[in-house]
Amino acid sequence: MGIDVSISTATNPALPPAIALIGPTASGKTELALEIARRFPVGIVSLDSAQVFIGMDIGTAKPDRETLARFPHHLIDLITPRNATRPPNSVAMRCA
Repeated sequence: MGIDVSISTATNPALPPAIALIGPTASGKTELALEIARRFPVGIVSLDSAQVFIGMDIGTAKPDRETLARFPHHLIDLITPRNATRPPNSVAMRCA
């Protein structure tokens, strides 16, 4: 199984195209995203369901602090698991 790469253009011409890297766990999505970020001025948005949680570092393959300092990722370490479903702190509300 490999990584699917999709480039979409926004319906709003003021917005830049988006590159989506989709694939199974441990398929190399993060490394590919970092390689793209080394070459182009892009932002990285993590949509991993576990990386959103503060303190869940083991088993989630979160980028290390050095990587996050060099290539900031959005939607990582947003909320504690304890508060995940308590409005107004739910993940969905934090991302809205």
